[in-house]
Amino acid sequence: MGVDEAKFIQLTSNAADNVRNRSPQYSPDGKKVAFTSYNNEKVRSVVVPNYLGKYVVANPMNRSVAGDSISQPALGIVPAEGGAVLWVDFGTEKEFYIEDWWWSHDSSQILINKVSKCQKVREILLASASDGKTRLLDSEKDEKWMDSLSSFFDWAPDGKRILFTSERDGWSHIYLLFLDGGSSQQLTSGEFEVTNPRWSPDGSRIYFTSSQVSPYERHLYFIPSEGGSPTRLTNMPGVNNGVVSPDEKHILITHSNSTNPPELYLMENSPQATPVRVTRSPLSEFYSYDWIDYKIISFPSRADGKIIHARLYEPPGLDRNKKYPLVVFIHGAGYMQNVLKGWTYYSHEYFFNNLLAHNGYVVLDIDYRGSAGYGRDFRTDVYRYLGGLDLEDLISGVEHMVKKGYVDPERVGCYGGSYGGFLTLMALFNSPDTFRCGAALRPVTDWENYHSHYTTQRLNIPQSDAEAFKQSSPIHFAKNLKGHLLICHGVLDSNVHFQDTAQLVQKLIEYGKDFELMVYPKEGHSFRQPESWIDEYRRIERMFDTYLKR
Repeated sequence: MGVDEAKFIQLTSNAADNVRNRSPQYSPDGKKVAFTSYNNEKVRSVVVPNYLGKYVVANPMNRSVAGDSISQPALGIVPAEGGAVLWVDFGTEKEFYIEDWWWSHDSSQILINKVSKCQKVREILLASASDGKTRLLDSEKDEKWMDSLSSFFDWAPDGKRILFTSERDGWSHIYLLFLDGGSSQQLTSGEFEVTNPRWSPDGSRIYFTSSQVSPYERHLYFIPSEGGSPTRLTNMPGVNNGVVSPDEKHILITHSNSTNPPELYLMENSPQATPVRVTRSPLSEFYSYDWIDYKIISFPSRADGKIIHARLYEPPGLDRNKKYPLVVFIHGAGYMQNVLKGWTYYSHEYFFNNLLAHNGYVVLDIDYRGSAGYGRDFRTDVYRYLGGLDLEDLISGVEHMVKKGYVDPERVGCYGGSYGGFLTLMALFNSPDTFRCGAALRPVTDWENYHSHYTTQRLNIPQSDAEAFKQSSPIHFAKNLKGHLLICHGVLDSNVHFQDTAQLVQKLIEYGKDFELMVYPKEGHSFRQPESWIDEYRRIERMFDTYLKR
């Protein structure tokens, strides 16, 4: 349960100027408040300038970039009525990450997910709420990096066990830990992903979402808490996420498929139950459009033969005797899955890809190396070389489509935002004969400018692994640009700072390259104004029409 902000400020009013207290949570009995605290003394202060007022306003933020010191974390416990703070004892280690923490049901302990600064070691700790001492429950190491994004933890109702997910066998699966000792017990296994596991109220079952049916689908399952075979509960093709009612009699399903956004369905808690739709969200105009039901295809990467998956949008009435231009959409995040038989996180790009296909383009949307959903090794194949195997996968997709005979190899373009913008630059700079044009939106151009948390995972730190940063940063290859480049970036971007675009633009000017730049003074990393989205995609469409259509 969260804590009122005014109350929390009162409880922690003695914090120093460079200390920020965050995420207060009452203990279940309401007698204590736990919170995380971050000492930013060694973290540099950077600014995001706003040029829209009468005077330039510099909005400061604490941010550690590649190789910097990071915020020094602490976990504090304070009586709900005020008093001295009890600090959890983490020993002499000062720089690490507290990824998350959870109160025990009886309010006596706190479970902590702690990751080392190098992000190669994860520890599961149990802290006493009475004296702050910690006990190590489990530890694991990855020679590349631990994945914190798909980590889930949950206390058993009896308070004697916890469940967590781990990729230690190569795929994200459920493990149990018993607080009275012993090694962890693996409950699920196989070449598929398990996410979001949760206990049933009586602790006899664990419910979870899994890709066991297909890497492109998600379904709800349960497994007995003592182990056994999973039972599948949902059957609608596509992506299904479920919440079980407190009495376990019903399940609320969020379901989507290739051409329909998420809707709510209600069903009995039984594999044979029929789900009943309870919402109809889009406006009627949505259903009047001829949405393209994309195909899902796979092909081997030319680099190592590993199988790569992609969405394929083809123009209606495709004539295989003709030659079509090809556009490659490159999703962002650097760690997410977009090739699913369900609604996409990238709804704007889904709409735009449909528009392109209706206007005579073949569109390929690839889950390149580093994407989620395909296991630990697929995720970590980009270690020390961003723009290496992931770019090879994109080129392999182009070559696969050219071999089909209806794609013109001389008319290939690409676009993407954030990590997708970064890969667009790597594609144009390091494979200039493959891609004739590209639109890089809010792109990372030099990884030394980016967040230390993200870059340490994938590239280590520049002080000890300069080569990894150099070979992964597009700014070092800008002289290779041959085709047309469009760069779009919001000036208020606090994720990928506009600094990246400014530095690349200067390099392109020095190299005498022809390119186009559009800035959005009102926008951050993800645009909020409809007119900004419209302007950006009109420019991208105009670029493709100019350089890819004959």
